[in-house]
Amino acid sequence: MKKKLSIAGMLLMVCMLFCISKTTYAASRTITTNKSYDVILGNETKNYTVIVPNSGYFYYTVIPIKYIENGIESSSSSWYLPSTKMKVGYKLYEEQSVYYGRPFTSAAYSFKKGTRVNISLTDTNSSNTYAYYRLKVITKNPENFEKENNNSRNTATKILCNKTYSGLSQQDDKDWWCFTAPKTGKYKFYCVEIKDNKYQTVKAYYGARLISATTMRSNQGWATLYRGTLKKGQKIYILLDNGSKNEFYRLKVKQIG
Repeated sequence: MKKKLSIAGMLLMVCMLFCISKTTYAASRTITTNKSYDVILGNETKNYTVIVPNSGYFYYTVIPIKYIENGIESSSSSWYLPSTKMKVGYKLYEEQSVYYGRPFTSAAYSFKKGTRVNISLTDTNSSNTYAYYRLKVITKNPENFEKENNNSRNTATKILCNKTYSGLSQQDDKDWWCFTAPKTGKYKFYCVEIKDNKYQTVKAYYGARLISATTMRSNQGWATLYRGTLKKGQKIYILLDNGSKNEFYRLKVKQIG
């Protein structure tokens, strides 16, 4: 015999489903890039989800606004946000305290379109005290920027002659680029670091064979990665795979003969 659900049981189930739905929504709010959100925190953590919209890169900012105690705005300047974190999946990319008068700006990141990024803000205020913060995720999409996911030869970002390309070399991330010679001739490949206090080895491959490598360094201008004769249709692959935070670079190819 099938058991029948009582009216009380049905009401309890509806209530449970409502609570679960409400908890799931409260656990992580999806926010839009390039828009400011005011976050009010007591003794709690609030989570926000950002879906990477397109190619380019993004970073986020947290600005402490004001501190309310027993309904009155505090004149103290010594309060702070104990923790903001940024994760993709279970991998932690950012963890930082944010102090009043010193807004926080994260490092820049570039992920594949559709990647879900979680940003959390955690405060530990006592009862009847609240802190206000302003959260914003800012996206930039420069012309000829690398297109993630370019982590393999098969998904390499394509390069054309006489154009300058840029990318963000991140830790534990590979940036592959591919140049196909439009006609037989001599070509020269260049690379440059565009942030201070950075350096990185850039490699050039013909197929799977390493044909050249050079170290580009901050403030040293364009470095020559490779110079040689290519037949029409030949491909040269470029790899950057040992980046660090905020390591931006540029690449270009010129026909010289």
